[in-house]
Amino acid sequence: MSKWLALGFVAFAACVVGTPPVRGPAPRGGPAPGAAPVVAAGPGQVCAAGTTCSLDCPQGRCAFECDPGSTCDLECSGGACQAACAPGATCNYECSGGGCVASIGQGATMNTECSGGGCRIAGCGAATCSMECSGGNCASE
Repeated sequence: MSKWLALGFVAFAACVVGTPPVRGPAPRGGPAPGAAPVVAAGPGQVCAAGTTCSLDCPQGRCAFECDPGSTCDLECSGGACQAACAPGATCNYECSGGGCVASIGQGATMNTECSGGGCRIAGCGAATCSMECSGGNCASE
């Protein structure tokens, strides 16, 4: 009887030791404060040259492109969007989700409202830029 008990214990121990640990899903969340915003990976939306467009991204992580001479109203309520405002374009960019980025071409106009915070706008030296950042931690250059 003790042989069977010992054999049973060894078999049980082998099963427990050989079982890999259960792993949960990867942690989720946005970038750490002060980290660079996430690059957009979602669908791209384009406003053709010389046209007026209203582009919306409720889910976030979208890419907007405003061609030369266009007027674009861009809204990114999901956050982490990208916008490219070509030379001569006028872009009104609202990022309530935060963590948005934009690049502005020479002679373009970019009006940005970033209530989610953490927005970055590049190209303001050769363009007209205004930024309202009620969410904090924004930068324009």
